[in-house]
Amino acid sequence: MIELRYDPRFPQDLEAALDWYDQVSTAASEKLRGLIQRQLNSIQQFPESFQPLDSDLDHRGAMVSGFPVMIVFRIEDSVIRILQIVHLSSDWT
Repeated sequence: MIELRYDPRFPQDLEAALDWYDQVSTAASEKLRGLIQRQLNSIQQFPESFQPLDSDLDHRGAMVSGFPVMIVFRIEDSVIRILQIVHLSSDWT
């Protein structure tokens, strides 16, 4: 199975998203954490099944079901680089 490597900003993005939802509902935050983990597993198993976000196919996005959140990643030679988690209302480009 191909290795996942995390960009330094990913843990900060994850913590910020979980903190925001935790203020709304602890259950929502826990659900989001589980769904993100499930999506990371899917990215690792089937990275090319996710939609390219740019014309040169470098960046791909994996939506997190039930939340306006997307995991942005890049397929590199022998690894998948997990770049960031973005809220869809933010300017993440």
